[in-house]
Amino acid sequence: EMWQEEGRESLRKSDFIYDLPSELIALHPATVRGKSRFLQNNKIHPEFDKAFRDLWNNSLKSNTHIVFNDSRVVKARCAVDSGVELLFLDPFESDLSVLATEATGQKWRVMIRAKVSAGKVLALDGLSGCSVEVVSVVAPWIEEDEVDGVDCIVKVSAASSGMTMAEFFDSFGSIPIPPYFNREAIPDDEVRYQNVFAKEEGSVAAPTAGLHFTDELIKEVEGSASFLTLHVGAGTFKPIEVDVVTDHSMHSEKFSCSKKEVELLVKALEQGKDILAVGTTSARTLESLYWIGVSIDQGQQDPTALTLAQYQAYDLPSSMAVADSLKLVLGAFPDSDVISGSTALMIHPGYRFQVVDKLVTNFHAPDSTLMLMVSAFAGTREIKDIYKHAIKEEMKFLSYGDVMMLEKKEEDRKAN
Repeated sequence: EMWQEEGRESLRKSDFIYDLPSELIALHPATVRGKSRFLQNNKIHPEFDKAFRDLWNNSLKSNTHIVFNDSRVVKARCAVDSGVELLFLDPFESDLSVLATEATGQKWRVMIRAKVSAGKVLALDGLSGCSVEVVSVVAPWIEEDEVDGVDCIVKVSAASSGMTMAEFFDSFGSIPIPPYFNREAIPDDEVRYQNVFAKEEGSVAAPTAGLHFTDELIKEVEGSASFLTLHVGAGTFKPIEVDVVTDHSMHSEKFSCSKKEVELLVKALEQGKDILAVGTTSARTLESLYWIGVSIDQGQQDPTALTLAQYQAYDLPSSMAVADSLKLVLGAFPDSDVISGSTALMIHPGYRFQVVDKLVTNFHAPDSTLMLMVSAFAGTREIKDIYKHAIKEEMKFLSYGDVMMLEKKEEDRKAN
């Protein structure tokens, strides 16, 4: 039922590739937060902060509910004595509550930019007695224009007993800015590669659309907003390596949200408001919550561990109202104030958005799954025209780049 005119096998990586001039990749943020350029309806506004505030007050405020991702970036990048880089991804067979517990003995899934094998002990750079031991190698880790490495499980040995994992990262880690920056993180990145509203630690990449929002702008919209949490994994850096894009293995990411925030969202939906997602991570969380609700209705969920597989949504019926689906998700946690789970949902052309009506997002890399998502949202031809226009106007791209607002393509609006 989800599939429109496209078939999975017809989606080729080459259809979503464009030439991105290197000089348009932003390696540093705008001088002042909120001053990035903003593309909306093919018009470029010189300052996002002012343009979005005007848009909000003049046309969005009465009929729009905004959803933000408040995940906070962890200082998860560490170096070892040999100069090798480690990127801590997530706790192994546990959750992020371990950040508050003793680091020594903890097992984490880690990306190591080197070829290592089980049993290898790596001492952290310049730190006596602090190391990680490779327990097992999960898979190779390959990124274009980067040193090949491995995805593996390591056991942590901290420099002192009693040190928590959060203290370990604060003491020895750095903000994991994107590898294409080709530079070390600087103190400014600790502020600017973090959303002003970020709360819940757990991401190894920033939900970058939110980087444009200032404290003042958040105050402006807070009466009509929800804050959800999707912890962004390193898979966001991973390019599509296969010709048929649906052969790409999508990374799974953990989400959580308070029932109160979801109830605000349900209320907005029942009032007929449009849902504006700030960033692809917010959009992915919202769409995943809908399909998890549908799968609960279909008897396909374990209520104690909500999950959504890469293509599960494409085989589910889409007739359920969004508010009704979210109420089923709320009911899955009767004894908790928080909803949590994980999603591997892959969104590409052929997917019909159920929840999100508008999307604020940066300009994405040509070989990324995010290009597939925005093409599914606004239409492949529309996205090609928008990106062509942005390049012509020399807008800045990727994590520290400029920003745009997209609207859901017309046929999806009519279908919903």
